[in-house]
Formats: sequence, structure tokens, C-alpha cells
Amino acid sequence: MIGKIFREGYDVAVVLRGGYSPYAEQFSTVSRAKMRIGVKDPNGKDHFTHHVDPCGSMHEVEFCFKCLEPLEVRYNGENLYYY
Repeated sequence: MIGKIFREGYDVAVVLRGGYSPYAEQFSTVSRAKMRIGVKDPNGKDHFTHHVDPCGSMHEVEFCFKCLEPLEVRYNGENLYYY
């Protein structure tokens, strides 16, 4: 799977996780995306180009919108439904 991600050559990688994950970050790095968005490594040793603060008590859907802000995607009060 890592080889396939590497060969694809993505432009943007967004890690939609409320906390830092070294494995998810590895996938984003392997993607060779110029823009990599995710929660910063607590030790400061990650390869994200844009950092998002951990979600804390924020709803997961709201956090996903927060991750997309560097791409100018914003939550505008739409109704959020979780199934």
C-alpha cells in the first residue's frame, strides 16, 4: 500500500485524526504531497507543512473542518449529522 501511495504522487495529504499518529504521518510523508496537514508531533519531529491543534473536546466532524482550513474550507454553521 505504501508503494502505491508513493507512486500516485498526491498534491495534498490531510490526516483527519484528533491526535498525532506517527503511522498516519508516515502515510502523508510517503505521499510526497507538497501540502501535508495534521496534528503536530508532541516531540516536534514531524513532516507536516501545516499543523492543526489537537481536538480536545471538539466533535470529530468539527475537527475535520478545522483540518481543512488551510485549503480554505470552512464550517459555516451547517447542520452536522453523525450516523
